[in-house]
Amino acid sequence: MLLILFLTLVILQAADVYLTNRILSIGGKELNPIVRRLMLRIGTVKAFIVFKAVIVAAVVVGLFIAPEVPLLIVLVGLDLIYMYVVYRNYREYREQNIEGH
Repeated sequence: MLLILFLTLVILQAADVYLTNRILSIGGKELNPIVRRLMLRIGTVKAFIVFKAVIVAAVVVGLFIAPEVPLLIVLVGLDLIYMYVVYRNYREYREQNIEGH
């Protein structure tokens, strides 16, 4: 179960990056203000790497600080958050494509 949740998170992260790049390529903008500022300072690719690394680091640190919180709960929570993010990105991409054509 943990492996499936982890792989789901990896796929969702990749979908987030892909859809965000598609949105940016058609003139859209990054909706996450933290990532948007990072992109302006260090570039798009580096910003994605840094932001995703921070997420992973926060999970690892959180597991050491609060080991009583099961990894299952953490992964389910992250999967749900990124399902929403990917859904929002997909909706934004479709709207940008419809308006642009």
